[in-house]
Amino acid sequence: MTRNPEELKRYHRRLMERSADLPEPTRTGLADYIVYGIEPGSFLSALLKNDLRGTVTLADKDNMSLIWRYVTLLYHEAPSLSYGSEKNFHDWIANKGMRWIKDENEIDIIR
Repeated sequence: MTRNPEELKRYHRRLMERSADLPEPTRTGLADYIVYGIEPGSFLSALLKNDLRGTVTLADKDNMSLIWRYVTLLYHEAPSLSYGSEKNFHDWIANKGMRWIKDENEIDIIR
């Protein structure tokens, strides 16, 4: 069972609203990754894989000062299976993001 496309669009909009303080195109890349499983750029990929060295090395000056904000956003808005390890990252992309989720409670989405 896959999620309704309208529901996915609403969730994408919500992520974009709640990340309005983050720079473009990084916030769009994060929302696209979480909702649709589209692989983001190298900075976000490192962050999502829990690769601190890569995250810091790849961050530009704007994103460097906002790493804490990305982590907070992920904790409160992203499914726990979408980040935290390289395996979670690759599985999320392979499963096309939130499209495969049947029940939000199954994967600990915090609303």
